[in-house]
Amino acid sequence: MPLWLYQRNDNYNILLNCLLLCSTPIQYLFSFFFIINCIVIILSSAIRIIADRFGIEQQLHEVETEKISTELAFLRAQINPHFLFNVLNTIYFQINKENREVRSSVEKLSEMLRYQLYECTTDRIDISKELAYIDNYVAVQQPRMEAGTDLQIQLPGETGSFKIAPLLILPLVENAFKHISNFKDPSQNKLHISIYTEQNSLFVVNVLNTYNSLDRTEQLYRSSGLGLKNLEQRLAILYPGKHSITRNRNKSTYETTLKIQYSN
Repeated sequence: MPLWLYQRNDNYNILLNCLLLCSTPIQYLFSFFFIINCIVIILSSAIRIIADRFGIEQQLHEVETEKISTELAFLRAQINPHFLFNVLNTIYFQINKENREVRSSVEKLSEMLRYQLYECTTDRIDISKELAYIDNYVAVQQPRMEAGTDLQIQLPGETGSFKIAPLLILPLVENAFKHISNFKDPSQNKLHISIYTEQNSLFVVNVLNTYNSLDRTEQLYRSSGLGLKNLEQRLAILYPGKHSITRNRNKSTYETTLKIQYSN
């Protein structure tokens, strides 16, 4: 065998021996890092589990606190209506029987309160009940108007069986009563409410009232009320893509029209 071949074999043997000698420290080093990583992973998992458990306990505590508050509010809601109804009944019987207008107002106010507290507890309500509420509201507000005011309300004779989200119409009517003009000639003060259905699939509420551009009503209309803003938010949530609300204003009248698509 040539000498260079023997030298090459010797070089391979030396390299192999070096690798064998170094393998043990390398194995120890890898084992050390592996154990450290395992400890870090275990500690991280333990901390995460403890944090999640603490978070769950905190949420349970908040839910329990909210439940207690809700129960207390419910108890108050059960007590207050009975108290209010009793007061209204007392006032009703204290009013002279000959004063029929006042007795009628108290009676209608009681019906409105009963509707708000007991009927408006569902997402949808019969349209006939909502219209009866609006009719009572107008009847209660009417005595506040000056004699001769042009106050008109038109409700549909046949309402069908469709349901509507409760208290959607009130903000429009309430806003009109709030901002109606106060001209010296009562006949110039107008408030017209027209509610009807179209093609058995469209519910329309049209409210028109006069306003005085010379007093603060002009600024009130420009700023827009919170009631109308809340109404628009509710409509966007309850009837997405199935409603429209338009406002038209000229020199002395303000008109709002609400349209809602529905199906029986």
